[in-house]
Amino acid sequence: MTVYGRAIALLGERPELAEAAARPFGFDLAGAAHGPAVRLASGAPLEAVAGDGRGGTYAVCGGG
Repeated sequence: MTVYGRAIALLGERPELAEAAARPFGFDLAGAAHGPAVRLASGAPLEAVAGDGRGGTYAVCGGG
């Protein structure tokens, strides 16, 4: 598992950590499933991992 994958898993497993990320950053794991799949110009994937409080998306570029 990648470092970012473990961090996302911890946020999913521990609601108090997810809440701590949600307050200052609007980081919401439930918001990851929005919009079409996107790829970078290089062809590397852009994986949505969370939504933000304003309708945007946090993403991991190129697999981490």
